[in-house]
Amino acid sequence: TSLPPTQERAPHVGTTIVSDEWKAYNRLNALGYDHRTVKHSAGEFSRTDDDGFNSTTNCMEGAWAVFKVDYRVKRGTRRCDLDRLIALRCWRTLKMSIFEVVRVMTESGL
Repeated sequence: TSLPPTQERAPHVGTTIVSDEWKAYNRLNALGYDHRTVKHSAGEFSRTDDDGFNSTTNCMEGAWAVFKVDYRVKRGTRRCDLDRLIALRCWRTLKMSIFEVVRVMTESGL
């Protein structure tokens, strides 16, 4: 299993990424990211690392759960539309500039 190319190129190198232990994330450190994990398999959902950084995926998992329910109610979503819908959700909920959303979509080839 691997990450889709758009996810590998989206964050700037050096960005801190917190994830669970899904195997596709194993390459993130090698790609130049500061990759931190929470070990859900050990019952861990939040952790303060030795350097004081709080590693948690709770906010992202909550946002993803709301997104999935919202689009499931609309009779599902075609995989080819998923990136556009996520960009639109970011614009609406994170108050991103529409120009930032268009830039992200353009860089992702959408």
